[in-house]
Parts: sequence; C-alpha cells; structure tokens
Amino acid sequence: MKFWIGLFAGMAAGLTVGVLFAPARGAVTRRRIVETAEDLAETSRERMDDMTRAARGKARDVSHMVREKVQRASDFAKERADDLGEAVGAATSAITENFRRVTT
Repeated sequence: MKFWIGLFAGMAAGLTVGVLFAPARGAVTRRRIVETAEDLAETSRERMDDMTRAARGKARDVSHMVREKVQRASDFAKERADDLGEAVGAATSAITENFRRVTT
C-alpha cells in the first residue's frame, strides 16, 4: 500500500514539475495541470478499487476457510462426545451388571 502511495505521489510531483517547466502559456499550462491531476485521480481511484476488490476476495476466502475449520472442529467434538457417551453407557451397564451379581 505504501508503495502505491509513494508511486502516485512521485508521479504527481514529476508530472507537475514537468508541466510547470514546459514552454507554454499560463492558460495552457494550467489546463495541462488540471488534466494531469484528473488523470492521476482516476488512476488512483482505479487502483483503490482494484485493491478493495482484492481485499474483499481475500476476506471471503478467509471467511470460508474459518467456517470450514469450525465445522470440522464441531464434527470432531460431536464424534468424541458420541464416543464418550457410548463408553459411559458401557461402563454403566457393566457396573449395573456387577452390582446385580453382588447383591443377588
């Protein structure tokens, strides 16, 4: 981002100095300055739009990746909970069976 700002600032300064030192009448020089500034502004807008689109795309990619990882973690936790539930059920059944044997 700093690179682009520096690039555009350097371009603007160079174009302005070049236009100011060009051999032309004041009105022509002022018109050239305005045109150059408008061109630079349009180029800056286009670059910012490009960077904004790229940033939104990256944000979308990260969002999808996070959702996928959260879903995987949730699925893993559910599987472990199911496994634990089955183990607790088996242990409870074994304890109940042993208790019946001891008490009868």
